[in-house]
Amino acid sequence: MARLSRAEIFDPSEIVAVHTMALTVRRCYLLGDGHLTQKNFDHRKKWFEDKLKQLASNFGIDLLAFSCLSNHFHLVLRSRPDVVATWDDTEVARRWWTLCPKRVREGGHNIPEAVVRRRYARGLANLFDLYIPIVTTVCVYDGASFPPIPIAEIEDERKLVLDYNGLERVQLHRKDLPND
Repeated sequence: MARLSRAEIFDPSEIVAVHTMALTVRRCYLLGDGHLTQKNFDHRKKWFEDKLKQLASNFGIDLLAFSCLSNHFHLVLRSRPDVVATWDDTEVARRWWTLCPKRVREGGHNIPEAVVRRRYARGLANLFDLYIPIVTTVCVYDGASFPPIPIAEIEDERKLVLDYNGLERVQLHRKDLPND
């Protein structure tokens, strides 16, 4: 069975406190002396702390505690749906502007449509041709709406299609790969 989404574990309308942690990869270091590079990364501590506080102030989340170690960090967060419920569209836009002022000024990510379409088709091809054959459980969702709509569930050799038109639409897009 597929892993549950956060919305299925936590009620999004309730205030919830959680402990999260994240590890670096490829022997990278957040802080301290990197064994492979022989560089000291302690200069990142202030940046890391400032960035956490900035992000927490712009989302409906309270940063209750954090700990940043050489190759991982811990956060204790509290969701604030009661605060988010008071935001109108203007407030959401203001918060986005605060997080990404340069990107907003420049009109977004500025990725050409052809590149977006190529990446989407490549991602679908990888999903169906590489990943589904090697995993035991897959859930395919249509993320164009909120909440996402389940299209198909594949467990071992059993395929349960919940939306044949949606699955066919997704499979057609994977064939849109350009010849490169």
